[in-house]
Amino acid sequence: MKEQKMKGQKMNLFSSILMAIGSIIGASVFASTPIAIKIIGGNGIVIGFICAALFVFLRSIPEMILISALPASGGSYMYLTRLVHPVMGTWDAFNELAVGVLKIGTMALTFSTYFCMLVPMCPDWLAACACIVVFTVISCYGVKFSSTVQNVCVVVLLIALAVYIIGGWGATVVSFKEVITSTIHLSALWAAMGIMHGSLIGANALYYSADDIENPGRTVPIAYLVSTLAVAIIYGLMAYITVGVEPNFYEIDNLATVAEKFMSPAVWVFFIAGGALLAIVTSINSAMMMFSRINFAAARDGLFPKKIFETNKHGAPGHPCG
Repeated sequence: MKEQKMKGQKMNLFSSILMAIGSIIGASVFASTPIAIKIIGGNGIVIGFICAALFVFLRSIPEMILISALPASGGSYMYLTRLVHPVMGTWDAFNELAVGVLKIGTMALTFSTYFCMLVPMCPDWLAACACIVVFTVISCYGVKFSSTVQNVCVVVLLIALAVYIIGGWGATVVSFKEVITSTIHLSALWAAMGIMHGSLIGANALYYSADDIENPGRTVPIAYLVSTLAVAIIYGLMAYITVGVEPNFYEIDNLATVAEKFMSPAVWVFFIAGGALLAIVTSINSAMMMFSRINFAAARDGLFPKKIFETNKHGAPGHPCG
């Protein structure tokens, strides 16, 4: 009975895919897409995102092999500690401890930037702090609740991105065929690949929560591949809409200004709230799960204080919080 209950607390394949999609789609797509377009040109951006996804697949092969061989929460810390040397795992744990705090803090500040566009009266620091507190509390209620919140947020996020794609399709002045069949300069494609590649990384957050996923050796690789390919297609379509609506791509600063050209004020607000804001909070939610599992695994080995190894009644890592 207890084993069935624990299984029910784990993420299935569908939840894992949505968690991965939410981890990949972040604020970077709203900022990096215009930069990549300016580097590669409007005629190569769609193909560029597909090529970037192939690079992500190739670099993820070693991680997929590791997760199949050692499906345990803690990701890189566990792999380095168990398969290389404990010293390497210790180095990684302390590195991730610093990086995790900085990454979550940076994403919270980005959240506050978009939030204050909608609520100008709210101070930036207050919005950032409130965002961190809310998702810290959510993480205390266990992976099942966190994944439910993620699922809802990702569905709304995908609807907001669909509004951009579907709404902008009729406003384009450049055909999709023209964009994907025009000549592409390989040097420009390679130069922009780093930016596009970076915006597609994020599904590896699943590697750090293997104990919270049903049949991780099978589920994680499938969720990684499906989510990365799906997001690459979404990014490619969004990129087409961006250059299709604004063919003078050197004038594009961000997707919000392009969206204003074909969206009503109310729909534009939904795009910012449901798109940019939720893209950030889904990344924060998955990052909370990812970095807490690294600390949890390190504390289990005695590297960090044992208090970090404690779980509450919801099975969430950290000191019991109700």
